[in-house]
Amino acid sequence: MAVKLKRAKIPDLHMPPVDPGSAAIKYDAATDTLFFRRVVAPATSVNIDGELWLRVDPHSGEVYGLEIEAFRQDFLKRHKDIGKLWKPLASASDLTLANPAVRRLIDAIWHGLTDGRVPALTFG
Repeated sequence: MAVKLKRAKIPDLHMPPVDPGSAAIKYDAATDTLFFRRVVAPATSVNIDGELWLRVDPHSGEVYGLEIEAFRQDFLKRHKDIGKLWKPLASASDLTLANPAVRRLIDAIWHGLTDGRVPALTFG
């Protein structure tokens, strides 16, 4: 007997402006994952075309951040323009939104891959 799984319904996605002082960006070399969090809180992961995962509050639809797995191994090879933005940051100690290069990277990932399907990314 097959088990039918119900897919959770997530409300329409929305995202308040990102506060550069509280957002966190981290690259984990051990798992080759790039994390961007504007809010650190329990969330549901929503797959966007196998490219990235949005972290979303399943009750309100608020987008908390994103994750990209196989970031260097696969993602940057498929998205060379983003790879060019990442290259000077790969060994940087300042992966905060106070760094304009980090803002350009996150902006390029967000707008380049979500194709208008998720809320606009703005910095407060």
